[in-house]
Formats: sequence, C-alpha cells, structure tokens
Amino acid sequence: AGLTETFILPKNRSFNSPGLIRQTFVGLTIGPIWNLCSACVVPIANSFHRRGSGTASAIAMIQGSSTLNMPALLMALTIFTPLLGLSRIILSFLGALIISPLVAVAAGEKWRSDESIEPNMVSIDEDSSISVMETLRHGLVDWVKASFGYLLRLGPIMLVAGLASGLFLQWITTDSVSMFLGNNFMGIIVAATLGILINVPLLFEIPLVALLIIMGMGTAPAATLLYVAAAGGPITFWGLSKVMPKKAIATFAISTWATGVIGGLVVKFISLALEGSF
Repeated sequence: AGLTETFILPKNRSFNSPGLIRQTFVGLTIGPIWNLCSACVVPIANSFHRRGSGTASAIAMIQGSSTLNMPALLMALTIFTPLLGLSRIILSFLGALIISPLVAVAAGEKWRSDESIEPNMVSIDEDSSISVMETLRHGLVDWVKASFGYLLRLGPIMLVAGLASGLFLQWITTDSVSMFLGNNFMGIIVAATLGILINVPLLFEIPLVALLIIMGMGTAPAATLLYVAAAGGPITFWGLSKVMPKKAIATFAISTWATGVIGGLVVKFISLALEGSF
C-alpha cells in the first residue's frame, strides 16, 4: 500500500472517473495483480479512490484481488470438485460485476454511460534542477512514512482479528459443523453469515473450507463460504468506511452476503440434479 501510494499514485496524480461499467472492468483488471486478501488490498483501493478512480473501481479491485487472483483460482480448481471450483470462479466474477456498480450507486454516484475522457497528465518541468538521486531519496522517505502509517492504522486491528479467528477455530467440532453447516438452506445462511463476519488471509478460505468439508459441511454451504469468506469482512468494511459512506458499506456487505446465499442455493439445486434427487 505504501509503495502504491508513493510511486504509483503520488499526490500530484489523479484519475478521472469514467462510467460505472468501465470502472468495474478497470478494477477487475488491476485487482488480481495485487494478490492480496480483501483487508490488505483496501489501502490500495482507497488510494485509487482518493485519486478519483471511482467507487465501482475500488470495490471491483478488492473483489478481483481477493477472489480472482491466480493462486486462488488454481487451488479452487485442483483441490475441490469441479462443481465447487467452478462455483467459486463464477460467483467471484458475477459478484464483482454486480456488486461494484450497486455500491457505487449507493455511494451517490450516478449510473451513466461511459464517455470519452481525456486522461490527466502530470506536467514535468524540464528545467528542474532536482537530480534523479534526490528524487529517489525523497521517494524512499515518503515510502517508509506511508508504509509506517498503514502499519499503525491496520496492524493492531488485523492482529486482533487473527487472534479472534484462531480462538473461534478452537470451538469448531464435527457435531457443530454437521448441525449448523449441513447441505440445506440453514447451512447456506449460516455459511454466508459466518463468511461476512470474519476476515481470512489470502487463500486461507480454501484450507478452511476443505477442513469443514472433512468435518461434515455440505456442498452448498461450502460454495457459499468459499466465496463470501474471501470477498469481504469486518476489517474490509472498516477500511472502506474511511472513504465511502455507511450506506455504501452496508450495500457492499449485504450484496456480498446475498450473492453467497444465491450461489449456495444454485449449487444445492445443481447437486440435487446431478444426484437425481429431484
């Protein structure tokens, strides 16, 4: 985040905000490059947002980084059944394409068509006497300052979240998994709610879901948790609240939860059809 803010998005660099559809695709293109979890990529998304990239772009960037990065896609396809692996990919794409514009509208941005916008150019004074080494020195100092600021703001709360997640895992038993995360509607609701209430490190949702499946979790809630746990969480929403209104944050959380529930229901019906249980 510090590197991005200092060298990629310096203070004299700004972005014009295109239409919501283009914002979404720009965010989806950039997001997977960062290869960060939904909480860790928030500072970068916020930096782009402050430079005028737009809310839809910031949300799509978060979704792309946390759910559509290449390691996660490869692991989902190789570790789980084809139904679960493909459901993760499809939900991630649909979630980003649908949720990002919805959050932008909730933030007060108008749904308008993309128009041709001239990019902002940073002017450079050819007569500047500042040397390359001097510029690099100032850049490195700013990088350290920005990174240390992010560490102070995000480090403590992420440490607390990690300890809380570890404590929560101690309470999971085979009986509780079978009772609350069975292959039924209640299991899907519980999985979506659990996923939205926790933040997991990058890729951690994959071994977490694999463990819960071994302990008795059904296929439908597994598909729900596999997406929702990666797509967002309390720290993600808290970080975004620095640059977005509460209505937009609530829309992000609710729509992510709803996407997971709908995806779980679809997987449930598909699995029943494959088993010939209709």
